[in-house]
Parts: sequence; structure tokens; C-alpha cells
Amino acid sequence: MIIIEGILTIWAWNVGWRAKSLLPMSIEFVIGVLIGMMITLFEWNFDKVMSNVSFISFITIGILIFMIVKKNKSSEDDNHEV
Repeated sequence: MIIIEGILTIWAWNVGWRAKSLLPMSIEFVIGVLIGMMITLFEWNFDKVMSNVSFISFITIGILIFMIVKKNKSSEDDNHEV
């Protein structure tokens, strides 16, 4: 999944989203760290939690695909050649 997300992030960057294309993976990483801390802190069953939380990667991929399809209009105005 991380390879697919990385490729989609690079693609969204090239489409014109620039640094905004890094946000979905960054947020996913923070959520993953927080979930890992909660699993350790509250001694939850890892398998049950991960089976319920695995959809976060699919949400990230969906957001990146949306960003690729909906090109960033503001970056096109900034890319005037001199």
C-alpha cells in the first residue's frame, strides 16, 4: 500500500498540488502512530484493531486519486514561463 501511496503522491505533486500532496500520507502516519500508542497503552488486541482500522490506507488512496483527477487550478497560474 505504501508504494501505491508514494506513487500517487508523486503524481499529485506533478499535477500541481505540490506540498499539499504530502498531507494525506502525513495525516495517515500521525493517525497510525496514535493508534499504535493506544494499542500499547490500553493493551488492546492488535489483530482486532488493525482489522477495523485498515480502511485508513484506502481513504488516503482515495484522497490522492481525487487530487490527481481534480487538478490544482491555482498552481497553473503560478507556473508562467518567463
